[in-house]
Amino acid sequence: MPLININGINVNFPDAGSSPQWAGAVIQAIELIAQALTISAGPFDIPPQNFIMTSNINPNVPIPNLEFPVTAVQGAMIFYGVQRSTNSTKVSQSGILIINYDPTQSPGNLWQITDEFAASSSAGADITFTVSDVGQLQFSTTSIAGTGHAGTINFRALAVLNS
Repeated sequence: MPLININGINVNFPDAGSSPQWAGAVIQAIELIAQALTISAGPFDIPPQNFIMTSNINPNVPIPNLEFPVTAVQGAMIFYGVQRSTNSTKVSQSGILIINYDPTQSPGNLWQITDEFAASSSAGADITFTVSDVGQLQFSTTSIAGTGHAGTINFRALAVLNS
């Protein structure tokens, strides 16, 4: 029987001679899954998370757990989705923020940011992202029509480390 190690646990699988005859495919699939799981995340990568907006209008609100230390991170790709709704309006956008730290710039402009997105309207979800000089991602929103605002930001990020 083949012995497959998944995260330090040895698992015995039937070999190709065992009944039923699908064992080879199962073994191959499990080996590939085990290889995929050995890919480690970087020390400043951010796993998928959700943030719930507390109001319709939000000026420069820090997004918890979405920050990058300037001493270790050169840049990042942040994958995100925004959904906002009221009793009469619903908007959404999904995109990628690309940020880069440049210490030669003046304070307030140390992080460059590019926002590539697809959205439910030309204005998207009426949201703007910024990065503070210390690497904290923030967002601002303008009001959308209606009452009973609900809003969420879903995100994950891959950091590029300083060399």
